[in-house]
Amino acid sequence: MRRLLASTMSIAITAIVLVPSVLGCECVEDKRPAKERIKALLPSSVIASGRAIKVERRAGRPYDPYTTTFAVSRAWRNVNTPTLLLFSNGGQCQTGFQEGTEYLLIGHLEAGRVQVRQCSETLPLNEAGPLVKALGAPRYVPAPKQDPSIK
Repeated sequence: MRRLLASTMSIAITAIVLVPSVLGCECVEDKRPAKERIKALLPSSVIASGRAIKVERRAGRPYDPYTTTFAVSRAWRNVNTPTLLLFSNGGQCQTGFQEGTEYLLIGHLEAGRVQVRQCSETLPLNEAGPLVKALGAPRYVPAPKQDPSIK
């Protein structure tokens, strides 16, 4: 009887510990039309397209907080600089940026920093066609870099 009780308790504790970590990363897919999804974003949303230039993990482990240097190519909301520094709080449900990949970034301004959270609309640019179309013309496009040898 004790073995049965111990086994049952062991299984219950394992389920309590593991199930949230397995299921906790599932995001509900937003099936609304792109225009409605864009309209529903908060005024503090940061919306831009560009390339992840550098991803730095604070302690080197996969789920640690990290920063991403993001080169802006076009911006629609709350961006007026050619480069952004993006922050993630870490965890296994974070948006994973890959250096060199282009994204449609949808982050949030928090305490003057651009935060990227799990389940945001951030996705690779090649998958973001309907959202980019719904955004319309960008409000900011960085000036092309001048060749210093040209005067």
